[in-house]
Amino acid sequence: MFFLTKGGFMSGVFVEIERPEIMNLKETAAYLQVHPMTAYRHAKEKRLPAFKVGGQWRFMRSNLDQWVENEMKRGFASQPAQT
Repeated sequence: MFFLTKGGFMSGVFVEIERPEIMNLKETAAYLQVHPMTAYRHAKEKRLPAFKVGGQWRFMRSNLDQWVENEMKRGFASQPAQT
């Protein structure tokens, strides 16, 4: 789940939006907060967990969450220890 701020007279009001388990490219890009072309490129290069249905990319939210967690661990592991 994430929260979206609505504009206008409801400015500052948060509305809870639930993402579906299977998302398309545009939904995935919004979920990861990247440009759709970045998500597409990563999927095409098999750097992002994805599959195609009828020629269109699909992404499972649970797989993306695991991918993000693994990427964060990998990133932290490659950083030098602070003394």
